[in-house]
Amino acid sequence: MPSINTKGGGSPLEVASNNTIQGANSSAKIHGGLTMKNVSNVMIRKLDIQGVWPN
Repeated sequence: MPSINTKGGGSPLEVASNNTIQGANSSAKIHGGLTMKNVSNVMIRKLDIQGVWPN
C-alpha cells in the first residue's frame, strides 16, 4: 500500500503553490495531513488523508 509518512510523527506535509498531489492507486494515503498557507493552484486527488492534528 503506497503511503507518505510526514516527518515529525503526525506533522502536516507542507504544500507549495502550483502542485498536484495524486494518489498512485485507490489505497494511497498520507499520514499526518497537509498544510497550505498563501498558496494557489493546488490539486489533491485520490488520497485518504489520516492523522490530521490541529496546530
